[in-house]
Amino acid sequence: MGILDKLFGNSGGKKEEDKLVLFVKLLMNLAEADGERSEEEGDYIFDYVSRSSSVITKEKWMDITSKAESLGGKAIEMALKLDQNEKMELVKELIGIAASDGYFHGAEFGWIMVLSTTIGLDAEIVEYEILKNHEIDLDELNKSMKDLSKAVEGTTGKKIDLTVLENSIDSEEDEEDDYKDYYPFEKIMDKMKDLLGIEVFETIGKHAGFIVNDDEDDDDYGAIDKNTPPSIEQLINNLFNNYRAIYVFCKVITKLEKLELSKVIDDMIFNFEAKKIPDWVDEEKGSSMMCIRTLLNISHARTKNKASYKEFEEEEFDKGLVKSSETIFNWFLEGSKGLDKTRRIDYQQDISGFLDTFGYGLFLKEEYKASITIYNKSIELYPSHPNIAEHITNRGKSKLKLDDKKGAKLDFERALEKDKN
Repeated sequence: MGILDKLFGNSGGKKEEDKLVLFVKLLMNLAEADGERSEEEGDYIFDYVSRSSSVITKEKWMDITSKAESLGGKAIEMALKLDQNEKMELVKELIGIAASDGYFHGAEFGWIMVLSTTIGLDAEIVEYEILKNHEIDLDELNKSMKDLSKAVEGTTGKKIDLTVLENSIDSEEDEEDDYKDYYPFEKIMDKMKDLLGIEVFETIGKHAGFIVNDDEDDDDYGAIDKNTPPSIEQLINNLFNNYRAIYVFCKVITKLEKLELSKVIDDMIFNFEAKKIPDWVDEEKGSSMMCIRTLLNISHARTKNKASYKEFEEEEFDKGLVKSSETIFNWFLEGSKGLDKTRRIDYQQDISGFLDTFGYGLFLKEEYKASITIYNKSIELYPSHPNIAEHITNRGKSKLKLDDKKGAKLDFERALEKDKN
């Protein structure tokens, strides 16, 4: 039974009715934060209500909006009583309406941040979720922030600490973090170049170093700029952004779980052998679990590798190659503290498999020469790989596409020697 079914057909749905009306009120308030409510924002509010019921009449809609408007200043007090999951749901809808008209106004960002802080959510989590997908005008933000906090304080009597927001917005200027307890980015890159070789590293850069437009909420990385060719420099920039994002989530989890940063990084990145949630995670904390799930999606190589194949299946080859390059980097990051002589051979087996994925993406893009370069390194790194017959077969297919029938035949025969099936 949906929210509206409860609202209009079940006397036991009073709590759901209050929640629906509250959400609509706060969505309406946010829509007016920049001075006017756009048509797209109005449509978003109607869509939010419609998503909760298969049928909505004009009378039902008028009743909901009328009740919402009558809440006035009580809305924030009601929001304080929501549970953690409801608060996160609310913020998700607020971000959705702010972006619905194609421009995330600084006043809307400030409004969401102040409300989130007021109702007890972690500002860093909300901030990161917005800034990773949307560009914010800082002048607009600064102009609205203090007025919003004063309004909230006047309504609730609660003073809002804006330092966490003001100090962390312009990360490019203010960030002097030396990534303490983390593994140095430059050393990871050196190990990648050393193990893969310059030719393979450059091939990855020339085919996956796209500029990703964070202004468009297209997928985890935004839309790819097809007008700018990929480059090694941009690959390194993308990998560093991935490296930094992983670190930020570890810092937020540290704060939520009240642990040492080094422990969180070790348990979630360097010692995450079992690929399971650590025992210290408080599963009742919605914010922690949200961060941890996001961290697993962006940081762990095998998860990213599966995501690459999904993009290939949808014929989004460039996006798949970007994710595949991050897969390779993440594997070097995960094992960076232990990538010594004792683990190097096992490590090469995994890198071999991830390179085969990258080579497959190049094959699908009809970049056959580049795919052979990648397949050569994949086969060289681990000739006894469990899937070596497949790796060799894939190289043979690329050779066949280049009309190298002799080379393809040799690869196919060799593959049959490794696996008669």
